[in-house]
Amino acid sequence: MLISGSSSASSSTPIFCVHFCVLFSVLFCVLFCSIFRVPFCVLFQHFWSSSASSSAPSSASASASTSASSSMSSSASSSAPSSASPSASSSRIVGPLLRPLLFHLLRPLLRPLLRPLLCPLLLHLLRPFLRPLPELLVLFCVLFCSIFCVRFCVHFCVLFCVLF
Repeated sequence: MLISGSSSASSSTPIFCVHFCVLFSVLFCVLFCSIFRVPFCVLFQHFWSSSASSSAPSSASASASTSASSSMSSSASSSAPSSASPSASSSRIVGPLLRPLLFHLLRPLLRPLLRPLLCPLLLHLLRPFLRPLPELLVLFCVLFCSIFCVRFCVHFCVLFCVLF
């Protein structure tokens, strides 16, 4: 009976590790974005583009050659006035100004909607951590005490041998 309980505890360990990794990564992203005021979409877009560029170096070289050829053609046609450049430059200016304004206006509306959804989600993610907490606490205490006792015994033996 005791053996079956220990086997079920060992089978739940990988699930616990997966939940821990997911929760840690989510909390890290939330803390990073809240400290540095980075929008989530920018953070995930950066990670997505870096993983895509590392997985496909041939497409990166192809896009580099395409961008080089397009820059040569644009420099050749730079004498003709272009109507696309003012709108592109205005979108570069308006975009960073408009995003914080929209965030400031939509945050009071989204907060009451997200809070009831976020709390059950966090509770669901934290539930696997709360169940094995006493077992983990006992394991940590046993591990800490055993390491402390071994170190104490080793130091005591060394000190005893040095003194006598």
